[in-house]
Amino acid sequence: MQDHRNPHQAFVPGNAPQLTIPAKAVDWLRSAAYAEIGLAAQALDAVAFATDREAHPEWFRAPAQSLRETYALLDAIGWSGTLPPKDVQIDLGEDGWALMRALTAALEFADDDVSERASGNAEHDGRGLASECEAEVERVGVLCDFIAAAQAHIDTLAVTEGTGDALDLAA
Repeated sequence: MQDHRNPHQAFVPGNAPQLTIPAKAVDWLRSAAYAEIGLAAQALDAVAFATDREAHPEWFRAPAQSLRETYALLDAIGWSGTLPPKDVQIDLGEDGWALMRALTAALEFADDDVSERASGNAEHDGRGLASECEAEVERVGVLCDFIAAAQAHIDTLAVTEGTGDALDLAA
């Protein structure tokens, strides 16, 4: 998964627009955020055992920052699901980078699930699997639409604050 953080781009928490995450996407986002924690932990583990780690404390900063951002995102969306699922609002200034990383991961998971379902349909007679595949394709569509909306909000924020041109965070 890609790290979309731009260290030269700073959003001001509290001044950024709120973005509503649709209820159906919150659980997908939460699962992806947990995966992002694992990736940051793996990166920290690799650095912790690198031979020149003492000479490069900066190697620890990016994965540690990713962990902090992902924890903050989970604080904002909830560490566990709600019944019934609810829309969640987040502050893009506080959670924008973690949101985009988690959305990208959620989309990758959804794409993988579509591929698995499609290959399952080809291997079986398709009974019952077609509706599951359709649900996975719908999930990909919902995530793509939400990524585009989130990116548009972040681009507007970046340009409005004069901190840069539009950002390509979902690439």
